Amino acid sequence: MKLFAQILSFNKEKSPLVEVPTGRVRKLWPDLRASSLARVLLSAGLTLAIVALLLTQISIADVASLFANLSYQWLILGACLYLVHNMGRAVRLRLFLPNQETHFHKLLPIVNVYTMFNYILPAWAGEFSLLYFLRKYEAVSLDRGSAALVVGRIIDYLAVAVIFIIGAWFSLGQLLDTDALFTTSVIKAALVMILLAVILLVSLVWWGQRILTLIEWLVGRSGLSRLAAVQLGLRTLRQIIAAFAAVQSFRRYSLAFFWSLGLWATIFLRFYAFLRALGIETRLLNTIVGSTFAVLSKSIPFFTFGGIGTHEAGWTLGFMLVGFNKTLALSSGFAVNMLTLLTTMVLGVCSFWLLHFLNTSRRAP
Repeated sequence: MKLFAQILSFNKEKSPLVEVPTGRVRKLWPDLRASSLARVLLSAGLTLAIVALLLTQISIADVASLFANLSYQWLILGACLYLVHNMGRAVRLRLFLPNQETHFHKLLPIVNVYTMFNYILPAWAGEFSLLYFLRKYEAVSLDRGSAALVVGRIIDYLAVAVIFIIGAWFSLGQLLDTDALFTTSVIKAALVMILLAVILLVSLVWWGQRILTLIEWLVGRSGLSRLAAVQLGLRTLRQIIAAFAAVQSFRRYSLAFFWSLGLWATIFLRFYAFLRALGIETRLLNTIVGSTFAVLSKSIPFFTFGGIGTHEAGWTLGFMLVGFNKTLALSSGFAVNMLTLLTTMVLGVCSFWLLHFLNTSRRAP
């Protein structure tokens, strides 16, 4: 919550569109601090409880045997794919920030640190770190950063759904043999997700002003417009809609979508490399279908650190669908989550120090 408060307290020189009274933030700070502590304690408690529950469902010996036979070649390949993925995200971020001077040597460490915070912090709290670091190191305003973040997320889910449909199509026979009804339902859900993502993207970019007008009318009729929090929310929404309206380019979003397909291909290849590093052999298509459930489960704002619990649940469900037994699916999900967390922490911590060094060098006379 401290990070969130810092994001809100932009000064007018660095973000002329955002007008948040500093005094109001200071008055709210004790409540924010208490709320932050409560959420940390809740997240820590839930994480420990879920880890304890997982340990009752998996064999420590099974997980230990996976790490005992770890292939460092596949592990390094998986880490390199993670870095390539983040490099691609840094390039894509520039597509969503037109007419904004940005620098790749800053965007890459920003994306690495953002990925680390987003992976380890609970309930989407890590999303605010991207806005904070973009403002601090690239002078990107809150509204433009928020628009880039939202569009990126929508396109991500669209790309994941498309890749899942492709992978499921080529594995359809095996999936139908495992559970025909469930497979059909999941494919239908993926198609609905694609449709909703397209509608949401078009609505925000091309119909945003009409939606904003409707929301303002509803708020006015309900009498909520007198509330300070509602006024702040509407003001922020106007700025974000304006940022969306500034990038009404079908070509730019099409390019971002196809670029995102490549980005998510590196993620699924990383999962495959980590499985091979653990000594588990499976088809790449099975990895795509199985790990999609883990990817989508991470979108649930669950109050645990490192996505522990939601990742394993989604991973187990997906890989049991492609033929893994429950023990192997659960233990491999936990092991892959730990390898991902390790890779994320190494890249994130190194990038954090790099950003600190760049900032210090800039201030030096």
